[in-house]
Amino acid sequence: MNLGGILNYVTVRRRNGERSVKKLSFIVLATLFALPQLGARSEPENYSRSGHIGHYLYYVISAPVETKVGEEAIVRIEVWSSYDIVLTRYKVRIFGAGTAYEESSDKSTNLPQGAGIPSTIAFKPSSEGMVYLEVKAEYDLSMGGQRQQGYGDATMPLAYARTQTFDELKAQNQELSEGYYNYAELEQRYLELRAAFEEVQANVEVLTASYAELEAAYNRLQDENRAMRENYEYLLAQLGEQENAVKTYEYLAVSSAAAAVIAVLAAAAARRRAAAGKAPGRRTQASSLGKFLPNQKI
Repeated sequence: MNLGGILNYVTVRRRNGERSVKKLSFIVLATLFALPQLGARSEPENYSRSGHIGHYLYYVISAPVETKVGEEAIVRIEVWSSYDIVLTRYKVRIFGAGTAYEESSDKSTNLPQGAGIPSTIAFKPSSEGMVYLEVKAEYDLSMGGQRQQGYGDATMPLAYARTQTFDELKAQNQELSEGYYNYAELEQRYLELRAAFEEVQANVEVLTASYAELEAAYNRLQDENRAMRENYEYLLAQLGEQENAVKTYEYLAVSSAAAAVIAVLAAAAARRRAAAGKAPGRRTQASSLGKFLPNQKI
């Protein structure tokens, strides 16, 4: 709805000495609050402000606290009359942060006391910064039978345009907070695992030391076993030599004993021959020896 249509709509005429302003005001308010909410906007974060434009006009503004760069935002403006006036000029302008909206009307419009002019304006900032609203009005009125002229204007900050809104920062902060809690939990788990690791590491060091000791003892046993084997082999070699020596000794002993026996027998035979007083022949000697050595052939 453009500004001229609104002004035509709110023109009030007197009929039968009675005003229909109250009824019309109610319709205007119902129309204002029944307007659809366009686009994705932070409506719960909207705020309202009010003030005066001159002596006989006041405004009520509903606008978001902040808006996002590149996204459309909505501002609702209501200008109300506190006295019977004729609005001769009305201008609304939004500027700042890359916005450039302006609408004006030079058409004279009766604005009885209590009547209002609602406006819903969409704007889209293209850069960061403050968005401002400017409202200007010129009007005529009759007071004490005299015609007077009035003027009023108001310029105010409307919303701050940001590339990253408070809601987005809040969501990021929530995400970071959750990440921090996850980090704290992971850190606690890390500390627990580190303590367990240090305990295992200490056990490994103890086992390593024990292993080193066992390895040294094993090496000593290996050396001792090697020395024992070498000694055993030496003793075994000595035993073999002694066994061979014993066998040689036994052989020599047996040979010596045999030679001694033969010598004894020979001596005995010699004594017998000497006793007989004759020299025994070869046959007699052989026969004599055969008596003592039956298994020997001579």
